[in-house]
Amino acid sequence: MSAPTADPVADYLDYLRTVRHCSPNTIGSYGRDLARWAEFCAEHLGAAQPDLDAVTPDDVRAYLAWSARRGLGKRTIARRLASLRGFFRHACREGWSRRNPAASVAVHRRGRKLPVVIRAEPLQGLLDGARERDGFYARREAALLEVAYGGGLRVGEMAGLSWPDLDSTGSVRVVGKGNKERRVPLGQQACRALADWRSELLAVGADATEAVFASRTGRRLTVRQIQRVVKRSLSRAAEREGVSPHTLRHSFATHLLDRGADILAVKELLGHESLSTTQLYTHLSRQRLKAAYDLAHPHA
Repeated sequence: MSAPTADPVADYLDYLRTVRHCSPNTIGSYGRDLARWAEFCAEHLGAAQPDLDAVTPDDVRAYLAWSARRGLGKRTIARRLASLRGFFRHACREGWSRRNPAASVAVHRRGRKLPVVIRAEPLQGLLDGARERDGFYARREAALLEVAYGGGLRVGEMAGLSWPDLDSTGSVRVVGKGNKERRVPLGQQACRALADWRSELLAVGADATEAVFASRTGRRLTVRQIQRVVKRSLSRAAEREGVSPHTLRHSFATHLLDRGADILAVKELLGHESLSTTQLYTHLSRQRLKAAYDLAHPHA
């Protein structure tokens, strides 16, 4: 057995960053989860960084119960358990611990929520309205909406876009989860919105050679900034609460499948590792078709 480093959690997060190439959002979530674990350990085990070999499955179960008492939902608790499993798996690999006390712990199976999708008609109205407005912020908002919906991009992927990633064919190079690249077609509307947006950048003298989505000074927008802009825009067209930039990605996939797109092609466009992730949208698409049938067919 080797002794752990001064900060084994920091070492694990660095492993996620440099070896696994996890996104900043993923690393941030794991870091926050493990900070809560340290808080629990300080209260109940007497040390924020206890002897890793002394931690038992019962300690892990107590941590999950402690989290539940604070009003956390099953999805968040399941993620906290996954964070802890990953940390102890790393500790075993590095020789800091003989076993993974979180490996045998389970949480109640949670049903997978269907994603929120905006119907094509109100979404089209929102996009048409966004394109008709002039000005720096209006053009940027229109470009954000069109790229998110036209390419099904994650918000982190949009934040990382640079102008050289776009090519003359109307496709864009995207760096997704795990630092994996894919090329995604954007469509005519998104390309026009991007051209209008780039003209606005040039008009205010901002750098139009690097970050696609930037401030007036040319500074790249953060994920949080993009989330705020898109969420505010979507609230005008949303039929229910819970909309986010990811809603446009969900809508992109569902609308493609509604219109007969091949599921394998949609999987590649989304950059999914597993087909089972994409199949969630086929279930949603079938639900929508069934609802349309029940509403319109005389023998339904």
